[in-house]
Amino acid sequence: MTNNPDQYRAAVNAAGSLSRVRERLERVDGAVDWSRFDKYLRWLKTDFSAGEGYDPVLLFKAMLVLHWHAFTAPEFDHAIEDSVAIRKFVGIKQGDVGPRHITVNAFRRFLVDRGTAGEALAELHQQLSQNGFLTVDSNDTEAPADGSSEPLFPLANDVRMARPPAWVAIEKNFLDYWASLGTNGEVPSIPIADIGDVPENLKSYFVTLTAQEDDFSFEFVGPKIITQNQGDLLGTTIGARARRNILAYGHAGVQDELISICRAAVARARPVATSTCFFNAMGNRRNLWAIFAQVTDSASGEVGLIGAALIAEVDQVEPKIPEIAASKMSMLPVEIDPFSLETDFRALGPPEWIKIESIFLDYWNEQRGIHKTLMTSNMKLSALAELEPYLTLTRVIKDKGFQYEMIGDHIQIENEGNATGQFIAEKRDFNVREFGHGGLQEELASVFTRAVAQLQPVGTNTYYVNSGGSRCQMWTIHAPMSDEFGEVCMLLGVTLIKKVSIN
Repeated sequence: MTNNPDQYRAAVNAAGSLSRVRERLERVDGAVDWSRFDKYLRWLKTDFSAGEGYDPVLLFKAMLVLHWHAFTAPEFDHAIEDSVAIRKFVGIKQGDVGPRHITVNAFRRFLVDRGTAGEALAELHQQLSQNGFLTVDSNDTEAPADGSSEPLFPLANDVRMARPPAWVAIEKNFLDYWASLGTNGEVPSIPIADIGDVPENLKSYFVTLTAQEDDFSFEFVGPKIITQNQGDLLGTTIGARARRNILAYGHAGVQDELISICRAAVARARPVATSTCFFNAMGNRRNLWAIFAQVTDSASGEVGLIGAALIAEVDQVEPKIPEIAASKMSMLPVEIDPFSLETDFRALGPPEWIKIESIFLDYWNEQRGIHKTLMTSNMKLSALAELEPYLTLTRVIKDKGFQYEMIGDHIQIENEGNATGQFIAEKRDFNVREFGHGGLQEELASVFTRAVAQLQPVGTNTYYVNSGGSRCQMWTIHAPMSDEFGEVCMLLGVTLIKKVSIN
């Protein structure tokens, strides 16, 4: 990998053209007669304005790619721009711009509104079954047992995110509650600040929002949502969180989808649902099912929304068809030589350092799986509780260098100072001004730079004078971690410090 976006995109394109992603998509593409979908989708060509002129079959194929791979919003937008295999399958010509995640999800909802989703998916089931991909009844589209029509689009079993029974029950409870609030199809008027009448079986998954110009603010968030999101949303606005994501990651993420369906719920004055994949506040990948419906706040008369959401770990809900599980493929090349722990960068040290280093390297190597580096979404610091006092997290920021984000207690105590939040470059420049030399920061900057460039752990054993003026010996090793785009964004490290005296 590389920190240069253009070089990285070129690398992903090259990898995509050689990977199993292309082979599998080509097999599906060759097995399906897409012209047979025209009778279900042609009516959408003029009606779907949000499609920005994309052919409905192209959007349908993009929708399948989105869910077969459980892409988050930024992952999908990146893949549709850069993956040769995916662009070819979807039908995007060279030089053309592909549809964004928000457009594809809007298309999916529109497909349901026009009543053709079940038929199109059944057609896909039938063709894939006939060609040996699936063994499933072509009429199996998860219809309700009572024969009634589903009010919302169930992601049928040809896509990865099957609707778990828990969500089916939550969604039904929510729709029954919303219907009980109004009469004659009118938008219900309720006190948004008071959720006392919400059924007990719904409260843990319940949310309320108030509309603020073109944004929405969370007024109540159920405890189950907070737990799974690993971060409280209360008092925040969707738009503000989207802007924060754009500044931090260059993409609005799941907030893009949430604000879209909230606006759609207000515009249509009826419930609107969605399902997607995202990274929660702690960087863990999660599945999300959500539904929102418009209400009027009886206290203020302002427009508001009530909703329900279920968040679950990605691997917690398995698809019904084994072949679909196999379609969940990494966008990164799998033909990577395993990282060898028998490398020459290991620094000799005291027994406690050998133990710390071995635990750290074993963890990094195991958690990175098939990838060249450890992915931030797979990192669980709780698994390194034994090393917590020695751990560091250093953020890699383009054009700014390296910033300390977390420093363990052992390091702070032995260093007699806390550098959390500081940039290495700033500390190095201070040392140059005060002492005429970059000192320890010069060597650490070199270690960090090599770890990013070589995409493997890099360590050193050195002496330095700490913040309190004491001479210390330090053993340290730092390993790169990558975001969902494959870019190195952070370094995970361990450090052991011992004070020494000169004879």
